[in-house]
Amino acid sequence: MIAPKDLLKFLSLSSLIFFAGCYSAPSGTTHTGLIHKDYEAVAAKAVDSGWTTASMSYPTGIESTSNIRIDKYFPNTVLKGQPYTYKIDVTNLTNLDLENVNIIETFPADFEAISTEPAIFDTSGDKVAWALGKLPAKSTRTIKVTGKANSTEDIPCCTEANFKAPALCLKTAVVDSGLALSLKAPDKKLMCDQIPLEYTVKNTGTSALRDVMVSSTLPENVIAEDGSNLVSRRIGHLAPGEEQKIMTSVQATAPGEYSFGGSSSGVPNISNVAGEATNITADSNSAMTNVAKPQLSIKAVGAESEQFIGRPISYDFEVTNTGDVNAESAMLAAAVPANAAFKSASSAGSFSQATQAVTWDLGTLKPNDSKKVSMTLSGYEAGQAVARAEANALCADVVYASQSNPVVGVPALLLELIDLNDPLSVGDTTVYQVTVTNQGTAEATNIALAGLFEDMSYVTSSGHTPIKNIDKGLAFGGFSLGAKESASWQIQLKADKVGDQRFKLMMQSDHLSRPVEETESTRIY
Repeated sequence: MIAPKDLLKFLSLSSLIFFAGCYSAPSGTTHTGLIHKDYEAVAAKAVDSGWTTASMSYPTGIESTSNIRIDKYFPNTVLKGQPYTYKIDVTNLTNLDLENVNIIETFPADFEAISTEPAIFDTSGDKVAWALGKLPAKSTRTIKVTGKANSTEDIPCCTEANFKAPALCLKTAVVDSGLALSLKAPDKKLMCDQIPLEYTVKNTGTSALRDVMVSSTLPENVIAEDGSNLVSRRIGHLAPGEEQKIMTSVQATAPGEYSFGGSSSGVPNISNVAGEATNITADSNSAMTNVAKPQLSIKAVGAESEQFIGRPISYDFEVTNTGDVNAESAMLAAAVPANAAFKSASSAGSFSQATQAVTWDLGTLKPNDSKKVSMTLSGYEAGQAVARAEANALCADVVYASQSNPVVGVPALLLELIDLNDPLSVGDTTVYQVTVTNQGTAEATNIALAGLFEDMSYVTSSGHTPIKNIDKGLAFGGFSLGAKESASWQIQLKADKVGDQRFKLMMQSDHLSRPVEETESTRIY
């Protein structure tokens, strides 16, 4: 609706003026002289013996090409000073609603308006205005004016109309083809674990989507289930409001912090759309995952000095978590050397006869935590007793350590000498049995034997090494004996003289600091 003051401005090109209704004239006549001669739509005819009607179409004056027609019904003659009423009909000739329809009436000085229906909207000087506002298509509004003439002069009442024709508007349907993608990923994972990714793609618009795809290029050092660096899934069709979840797992090949994302695309499934339907896309949020890897170190500490066969040997191991994340399910295993036997283990270490190894369950090691364990073995064979240990934990690389302890044996020689026949008569012979045994745990090397006998004569000998007789002495060939090995000889002597005859042997070797002697007494009568 236009402002009240603007209603009183002169009409635009869509406004016309005609005069009718407020004047005195002879009965049966119609005044049309004030109407523009080019407008042929003006018609005046007698309604009854005292009334006339006048019409005009706006803006062309021709009803078929105009928007509004005004029909004015007025009396031909009135009495001075007596009230009378005339009527104005305003008709919308179009099939469109007209806006801001205003009817403006000019009253002459000798006309006194008593009342109007509807009420006057605004007054300025000799002009009054009715603001009809919106005039629906093909509808009619009526204005009734009651007044009186205060002189005998003709009373010309002039009617003006203005309105606003509606703008040419077209309605185009607008479809929301929305697409949304969200992503969930865990905050933390161990490197040996798979990282689950959950994508949710949703049609947030009002039209269906076709050829919907979800894809993501993975960060460096992260691979998809097929070994590539790309996650790609075809969704196909999504109805308005429909959503689908995509679950997939990826694997990090190195520890670090990784940022995951993704994008989705689809084509609106709209018919009769202007132009070609094109892809719409949506990016997901970013999701960060910290991938950690436990780090272990191991130390092995042994005596590192010679240990004799059969004596206990202690091995100590220490495992430390040198990483920045818990090392869970930590384990330590130490192999028992081939030349040693298990005796005991600390911290509930468990020995397996089948694997010849001791294992410890270390549980969870927090960053910088350490655990120490030990095992006690007994070497039973000379050589290096090498204990090899390995430690591992969930997702941690296996770490190794070894400790070597030399195991040495001790030669222990036993010399035995016995006569098989005792006593003897002069001229008889007897056999002496000589045995050398290494009762120790190491080889006895460079063993030398020598024998001396008294009033007897050498007859013959046999055994481990040849024996040479020189007068009353015997020289044995040199030899060595391994641990638990033995050597023997048989020596035959003849009794030459009555008495307590003695046969003496002397033994020397590398490990002996002084000779070992053995003497056998034989009674001759």
